[in-house]
Amino acid sequence: MKLARYELYHFSLPFSRPLVLEGTTLHRREGLLLRLSGDEDSEGWGESAPLPGFSRESLDEVAEQLRRLAGSMVGREVTDDWVDPYGEFVRELGRAAPSVRFGLELAVCNLWTAYSGRSLPQLVAPFPRAEVPVNGLLSGVPVEVLEEARRMREAGYRSVKLKSARGP
Repeated sequence: MKLARYELYHFSLPFSRPLVLEGTTLHRREGLLLRLSGDEDSEGWGESAPLPGFSRESLDEVAEQLRRLAGSMVGREVTDDWVDPYGEFVRELGRAAPSVRFGLELAVCNLWTAYSGRSLPQLVAPFPRAEVPVNGLLSGVPVEVLEEARRMREAGYRSVKLKSARGP
């Protein structure tokens, strides 16, 4: 199979409540969906959503890098090397921003699994879990974080993700 084309789609989803990161208040999560299409009707989707106040790359930079990298892949044969974490394809990504690498690698893995008839969990783990628990997201000043953590525990969350600002 050869990569026939790619498409980028912008999304913007409102938060149920504002998220504050490093002095930036966010009311929505914005990002890009990347669709890769093979010449045999297989397709794979990936998502790149840099987080303002946390990610170093902007959404515009992500779009530019995705267009350049995905554009350079069109017409190339998709092989199992593309999904090998130590393969040449991964090395070709070079200095791509983290959210770009994530979105592109996810789209490639999804494309490969669609083509090969395997599922994404089968590709990354020989014995994938049947269920994956959802975690809560914590951010803010310590008093608010502790209170929200208590509420999440009472609501049944077994794990949480704590977003903290990185230093200078």
